[in-house]
Amino acid sequence: MFLLLVTCVALSECLAAASDILEYYVLEELAPRRVVGDLVNDFGFADRYDQATVESLRFSVLKHPPYDRRFFAVNETSGIIETTHRIDRELICRGDDDCVIKFDVAVKPMRFFQIIKV
Repeated sequence: MFLLLVTCVALSECLAAASDILEYYVLEELAPRRVVGDLVNDFGFADRYDQATVESLRFSVLKHPPYDRRFFAVNETSGIIETTHRIDRELICRGDDDCVIKFDVAVKPMRFFQIIKV
């Protein structure tokens, strides 16, 4: 089975166009430290900005899922989303047919600020 991470560049853009939505599918029982996504490349930061600007971007999680804060992490400098523990679907979603995890990531500095819905 899969877990689904839904990602969107910015809430206002997501509401305007469904094409701004990315979905990451994560295998159940996936081991810790496995890459799930790359915010720099998946959101086109590397295409929109020069290398120095991309290297200045910082990523921080604003809101974790309420049930558990330990399954995913975002690297502050690279924007890489990875697992932090073995993914246990039964523990995370408790028997739900659809298992969707969402959290918010802030992109800084202020000049480039946006919130990514993951």
